[in-house]
Amino acid sequence: MLRRTAVYAVVHALFGMSILLVMLGAQDSGSDRVIVAVLDTGVDDSHPMLQGKVIQGFDFVDFKSVSEDTVGHGTHVAGIIASKAPDAEILSVRVISNEDRLHNTYLAILYAIAKGARIINMSYAEPYHWLTDLAVRYGRAKGVLFVASSGNRGINGSFYPAKYEGVYSISGFNEREQTIFGNYGTEVHYLAPSVRIRSAGLNGGYAFKTGTSMAAAYVSGVLAYLMTIRPDLSEKEIIQFLDDYSRSEVFAHDDLTEPMEYKIVDSAHIQAAVSGLAELTAAYSHGMNAWNRNN
Repeated sequence: MLRRTAVYAVVHALFGMSILLVMLGAQDSGSDRVIVAVLDTGVDDSHPMLQGKVIQGFDFVDFKSVSEDTVGHGTHVAGIIASKAPDAEILSVRVISNEDRLHNTYLAILYAIAKGARIINMSYAEPYHWLTDLAVRYGRAKGVLFVASSGNRGINGSFYPAKYEGVYSISGFNEREQTIFGNYGTEVHYLAPSVRIRSAGLNGGYAFKTGTSMAAAYVSGVLAYLMTIRPDLSEKEIIQFLDDYSRSEVFAHDDLTEPMEYKIVDSAHIQAAVSGLAELTAAYSHGMNAWNRNN
């Protein structure tokens, strides 16, 4: 049994590396584009919110070249990202079947990296897999930001892939009730709106969905917005900006001895901060130009 498992793992590893080498030789996306890979049920690129913004990637469920969505989850996630970062591109990568099963996520991660994704959004939960762990580590070494939903169970901790080292774990925030929705604790990095979030649905419609999947998409969208509006910032500086301009809230949990402080991401607040810094920079530049003319 152990021998069979080892052989299975080696075959998968070799298969993944061969696909990666082929893709690395096939495309160089360029560093000026902000691509957000959505590893999900696929994306409906005909939706008005997404027209002209979607790169139809690969389907790692049925192994075909078009990543279509017949479920709606991936389209909803992509719509949230597009609404926060209108100048970003969405790379659709299907890893979730119509029966809600995960397939070949480590291959999907390698594929997204090879396609030039700067952010990889993973709004799902799956068991630990060492190949996925390695794929995430490889992506982090390349400067890719990984964002994942912490889980909807309302327990202390995060599910994989949010639990992998280097992945930003996102839980939900109920804006109306001012409470946490989903998992909590030290493994959660950010909170974001997650209750009754309106976004793109199938067949050109719109849908309201609730879950940490939506919160993760929200954070991915804000990160992509910062990348498009501040291309001068590195990945570390982008995260620092998000930390500096997200508001802090303290929540108590029955099973934790001490209250916890969380960062709540607010896109309007982030946009205001970016605009304010731009105005300050312009004013400083104008003042220096005037001083130089007079001296």
